[in-house]
Amino acid sequence: MCGILGDINSKGINKSIFQKQLEVIHHRGPDSTGIWHNSNHTVFLGSKRLSIQDLSTNGTMPMKSDDGRYVIIFNGEIYNFKIIKQKLLKFGFTFNSGSDTEVVLKSFIYYGISFLEHLEGMFAIAIYDTEKEELVLARDRIGEKPLYYWKKSDGISFSSQLNQLFLDEKLDRRLDYKSLQDYLAYGYVREDRTLINNVKKLLPAHYLIYSIKKNKLIINKYWSIPSYQRNNLEKNELVQKFDGLLKQSVKNQLISDVPVGVLLSGGIDSSLVTAYASEISDKQIKTFHISLGGYSKFNEAKYAKTVANYFDTSHIELSGNEIEYSLLDVITEFTDEPLSDSSLLPSFLVSELTSNHLKVVLGGDGGDELFGGYTTYKRIFNLNNRLTENIPNLIRSAVANISKYLPTGTKGRHFLMGLSGGIRDQFVYNSLFDNYSISKILKNKNILKNNFLFSVSEDLLYDITKIDMLNYLPNDILFKVDRSSMAYSLETRAPFLDKSVVEFAFKDVKSEFKIADGKLKLLPKLLLNEKIKSDINFDRKQGFSIPLDKWFRTKWYNNLINDINNFEELINKKYALKLLSGLKKGMSNSERLFALLMLDKWLKKNNITY
Repeated sequence: MCGILGDINSKGINKSIFQKQLEVIHHRGPDSTGIWHNSNHTVFLGSKRLSIQDLSTNGTMPMKSDDGRYVIIFNGEIYNFKIIKQKLLKFGFTFNSGSDTEVVLKSFIYYGISFLEHLEGMFAIAIYDTEKEELVLARDRIGEKPLYYWKKSDGISFSSQLNQLFLDEKLDRRLDYKSLQDYLAYGYVREDRTLINNVKKLLPAHYLIYSIKKNKLIINKYWSIPSYQRNNLEKNELVQKFDGLLKQSVKNQLISDVPVGVLLSGGIDSSLVTAYASEISDKQIKTFHISLGGYSKFNEAKYAKTVANYFDTSHIELSGNEIEYSLLDVITEFTDEPLSDSSLLPSFLVSELTSNHLKVVLGGDGGDELFGGYTTYKRIFNLNNRLTENIPNLIRSAVANISKYLPTGTKGRHFLMGLSGGIRDQFVYNSLFDNYSISKILKNKNILKNNFLFSVSEDLLYDITKIDMLNYLPNDILFKVDRSSMAYSLETRAPFLDKSVVEFAFKDVKSEFKIADGKLKLLPKLLLNEKIKSDINFDRKQGFSIPLDKWFRTKWYNNLINDINNFEELINKKYALKLLSGLKKGMSNSERLFALLMLDKWLKKNNITY
């Protein structure tokens, strides 16, 4: 696990600035620093290493091939690297380390760009071919590891975090308004865009090849979420197959030269990961849970402890009683783009506390997207199947048009606005701010029509979960996990996001085995029932939540008022104060206020022009 940085510039590169850019991500890899450059200083590659596999200097990056032709820097973990290594040994390769980095490099040398098909893991990879003068960038299938790039007139820069690029004075930090509207609508920026005009994200499951000689780049996709293949598998057969795949994934992800623990919420996904980890490991597994004492609605400590006791883990309960307002500034320091998800707060806290005990943990991320775990799925199904089908189009349109004038945060407002169309509109209006509200936030700005591409097939749940796998998961959940954990040099792994598990969920599992009769995540629950015999309510759906609305109305109120009054001119202060007034009256505006607050802090910290 590392942070990476690269710069290619035909006019030469300032080494001092490059070193400063690399230091921005010291937290991602505090164990060692490495820089490689070519003879004329037009190509620089840098790495900050968090040592997990092969703790010796043999695993140091940048790493060169035996003949010196190729140079690699790499962020992530390849869980099947030992299997790949055995194949390469048979092909005549020799190895100088026990690291997965060397296996990645020699896989590329042998297979070419198709090496990506052989990798199982999370990664952002950069390989430079000194002979062809070509750079290859690649990102893992789901988007667990970040990778930004900036195509310049005379080269290309890439980085693990956006704010590394901000130190280059040639970068015009101009706000991209299409991306800003995305952020206000969904709380994150979709597709390959960022909030900065000229900087893009390499999409998950894509690779980029940049030629210095031609000063051109190409981008291709190397993997896609599979379509559902009709089959005759019954529930018990699917449970058995799921059992084998998830167990193997956990086994693969326990591979490490340092101890590995589990983040245990007490929910379905983390409990399954705990069950397998305890079964597989020859040592007692450490589990970690953050407890928000004093807020019983958000406290799931008793469920986590029950699961921990059942599987005899070494359970550590971390206290999250005191989350201070100042943590928002810490988050802004480490999250190179703003994110509207307030669960960033407990995520940062649990990462900080867990990092005091070990360097690697497994989590349950991805289970909700794969197997239908979000309550919004159930709401959309109920809305689509039971209500809208019986309401005449004219009435639906009239209600939707009038409802937008209701105060933002009014209960049922988005529900009513979603009546204007089919399920696509209902999905879109499950957003932070609708277009009408955005027009109030961004005074004197042209507001683009919301264009969330959404094709409806005969399997609605497949469509919705695929959309979330491609958008919400990488740009919100995995972004949050990566930034919060790496802020404290903690590596977080996600067994549910193994390629085999993802393909199984989409290709083999009927939607009726995911959601039915108002029940969510049917298949994981069936599997968990085979693993644990205890009186735990796994039908509950808490999420990683905090009492944000209460804090904004009480102990953080004065801080919030002060910050709103000092908002950048881009954001309508009067509108923000109306949201706060509505919150005090019981409207659901805390996440919206959090989104505006994090946006403003990001604009100020990074001197963004707009």
